[in-house]
Amino acid sequence: MKKQFNPKNLLIYLLLYGLNLYIFALPFYSTKVLAIIIFITYLIYIRSIFNIIDDILLNKIYLMFLLGIIISITAAMIRLGSYSEISRLMKFYGTSLPHERLLLAIPLVGVIQCFFNREEKILLFLRSVVLFTFFVILSIRFGISGTGGSVETSKHLQLIGERTIENVGGFLYARETFGFLDTNVYAQILSIVIVIAVFLYSISEYKITKLYLILFLLLALHSLLKTASQSGLIQTIISIIVLLNFMDFEHKRTLKGLSVIGAIVFIFVIFTLNIDPFIAIKERLLLSYDVIENLLLGSWQFTSSDTFTFRIVAGVYAIEDVSGIILSGTGGYTTGFVGTSSNHIDYLIWVTQYGLVTALPLFLFLILIFKRNFAIRRNILKLSFDKFYINLSTLGFVIILNVALTMMINPTGYYMFIWPSISLSIYLILRNKIREYTTN
Repeated sequence: MKKQFNPKNLLIYLLLYGLNLYIFALPFYSTKVLAIIIFITYLIYIRSIFNIIDDILLNKIYLMFLLGIIISITAAMIRLGSYSEISRLMKFYGTSLPHERLLLAIPLVGVIQCFFNREEKILLFLRSVVLFTFFVILSIRFGISGTGGSVETSKHLQLIGERTIENVGGFLYARETFGFLDTNVYAQILSIVIVIAVFLYSISEYKITKLYLILFLLLALHSLLKTASQSGLIQTIISIIVLLNFMDFEHKRTLKGLSVIGAIVFIFVIFTLNIDPFIAIKERLLLSYDVIENLLLGSWQFTSSDTFTFRIVAGVYAIEDVSGIILSGTGGYTTGFVGTSSNHIDYLIWVTQYGLVTALPLFLFLILIFKRNFAIRRNILKLSFDKFYINLSTLGFVIILNVALTMMINPTGYYMFIWPSISLSIYLILRNKIREYTTN
């Protein structure tokens, strides 16, 4: 019997293609691809725009979040007189959360659930993002195009790396990134993909797959170091320690100890080995330590190279700028400038740009996804499921943990909705698996 063509299978592969381009901000029609997929999906597969998530409480909170964005933009239009004035201010002051990107990114929550609703499908995404990142890293290792913050870009596809020369504590260092990405954003993407690769290694049965993942992890960790991103490094260390402590591994007790010892040794190496990139990372960490110490002693002075204090001060200014409109926010444009630098704390970006009416449901939404994944893990342990499901549930809450750490330090911007959506899909897959098990 001839196998029938399923259009959903084609859409899955198009979605994988679009998502990976979207994560790395590649301009190769990724926006158009995602927009078409979202439109087709909503027409064919999603019956109601008000029933996006297969969890009543999460669905209500998510709808409150969407309503909050509408209220914020409407309030800004009333305050400023027109939508064109909001657009003008967004162009003038800038924004990490433009309306057109939100319009594209927000529906991904429903689309990702629609397609990645079984374990084999979520694994397909996880494997694809590791493979795509592997090619990105290779393109940087063998295709660096220049220095000084400029990069030669092809018209359609930018599969090349970039080095930006920065003064780090008086030490000139070439920080690596990819394409149009900021070095810290690239580090944060690497951080979460490293976590995914560790999970895939934990469930791998074939030696060749394990060797590939080990090679990937070595290259990814090296690339992470070359970004000299202290935030990316710290969140990776925390995420891996949590991951190894909650996952089901062979020789787990040894690995738990090694994860902590490895982190301590790694920090020791950073502070004792005077070679690139350890010098740059050490100088950035020491600078942040000095800033925190000075702040505790009551000193509020900072220099142009002191990005840590810049972010704190800019965050304070951002809240002051919207003190009269904190409920609805600015409607999308950036506040909190210190010189040319603006607020980088993502929690405050959501509060200031789209108000408490939007930010509070979003934060509650992320907390509940974390709690759902954490709780489902306990149920899986009680039912004695195999290690695949234990480790998948662990990955679910570690992804949210990683996102939460990122939001403390840098804007997550355009790609923020992808990772919570994957974590949410993991929870729903495991919840349905438990329901099937308990009813049979």
